[in-house]
Amino acid sequence: MATEKSIIFNRTVNHDDSVSEGMYYLSRQLNMEEAKVFFDEAYNKGHAEFQNRMGYHFRLVYHDGEYELVKA
Repeated sequence: MATEKSIIFNRTVNHDDSVSEGMYYLSRQLNMEEAKVFFDEAYNKGHAEFQNRMGYHFRLVYHDGEYELVKA
């Protein structure tokens, strides 16, 4: 699958089509302060795991200055 880059609250996130539900959750269902919790945790700890409202699990990874969203 092709990797895409999207901007969520001024942060670039690498992802592919398999995590579209997670991208929607971070960008549309959470407000900036709620999403910031996940970005901060990924930045400080290397990753942050979350579950969207449909029960799908995702991991936001921070490595070498970039964020990537993957399935957990």
